[in-house]
Amino acid sequence: MKQKIIKLAAISSAAIILASPLTTFASPRYYSSTSASNSTTSTKTEAPKNILTIKRAIDSAISNNINLKKYEIQRETLVKEIDGNSDSYQSIFKQQEYLQSQLANLPEGSAEYEKAKAEMESAFNKQMAANDVTMARLVNQRGVVDLSKVMEREGVIISVNRLFTSIQQKQKDIEILNKKIAQDQKNYALYEKQYELGKISHSKLKEYNLDLTKNKNELLIAQSKLQTYFNELENLTQISNLQRDYTLENLATEYKPIELSAASQKAQQERAADYSLQVISKVANTKIQESLYQNYPYISEAGTNYAKLSDERYIAQLEESQSKRDAKYNAQTKYNNLQELQLSIQIAQNEITKLENQLKDLKSKYDLGLISKNVYDNSLFGLDEAKNNLESLKVQHYQLRILYENAYFAGQ
Repeated sequence: MKQKIIKLAAISSAAIILASPLTTFASPRYYSSTSASNSTTSTKTEAPKNILTIKRAIDSAISNNINLKKYEIQRETLVKEIDGNSDSYQSIFKQQEYLQSQLANLPEGSAEYEKAKAEMESAFNKQMAANDVTMARLVNQRGVVDLSKVMEREGVIISVNRLFTSIQQKQKDIEILNKKIAQDQKNYALYEKQYELGKISHSKLKEYNLDLTKNKNELLIAQSKLQTYFNELENLTQISNLQRDYTLENLATEYKPIELSAASQKAQQERAADYSLQVISKVANTKIQESLYQNYPYISEAGTNYAKLSDERYIAQLEESQSKRDAKYNAQTKYNNLQELQLSIQIAQNEITKLENQLKDLKSKYDLGLISKNVYDNSLFGLDEAKNNLESLKVQHYQLRILYENAYFAGQ
């Protein structure tokens, strides 16, 4: 992540000139294209693509999510088991009442009476303790399933949002690359003329051709990445032929810098630990082990001994502690990455200001005929590329910010 941020931020003016929580939605835009037929008397107009809104994509992704359906089935099963375990309490109490009625037939205070009473109380305590532990495990599992459902749903929303913004930015990248290649082709044509006139060497001409080839390869990679994003969105939403049949709703990703005090960062770390699925699961497991440890004298489990149970309790406590540390660390890492992105955005904004000032001078020289149109066009393209890089950084910041601000994902 850090390397990517540094790479995007390190834009020098010379290089640019030469080489050039929920989002708000913009109004849908419809696109149409026309293609000329071989006939000179008619043209064929393609039908406008459908607009895929973020809401429809999210609703479709949620309704087709297999994990959500599995969690619902698991929850129904657990609820039935919890109800069955609740009924078993009644059976234990009924058995206790029966044994007490039998105890009444023995002479109170006799050795036989005391022995029967001790055995009855021991059996009752064992059954109740075992039932309590079973109930605790079932309730814990139900809680984990409930939280997993919430997190899965939140994750689907974030994933759809991420894919929309990633597709939107990648399409801009491809547009810039196409412009870059077109400009490179114009430059190369000039270089060929210079070569023919003996002003540059053949090896230098080959270098310019390699740059053109490099940009064409980058375009192919970008197009492949765009297709991957569309495939991922299709798989998530179960809507077919997205790239061919749909134009995605244009999302306005608001750039909101985050500056938190040390106390606020600490509070967010604690919040991340409180909402972490792994932490919640480990905490519940620790409590179960502690309950087992406390009630061990009344629990009869084959192959279980006191030392082993004590070790399991200690391990559960260690895992709980580690899970909390991991969640806090992950939350702080996200915050640090946001700060790095904000610094990169500031650098990119300053670079654009510098380029705009340089363009004013170049425009004056172009108007006076001191430089060619091609040189001026190269500079204009460099500014476009810098602005697109800035937008890319802002999209990265937006995607990371919605993760950091989400209580369920800040610690992941």
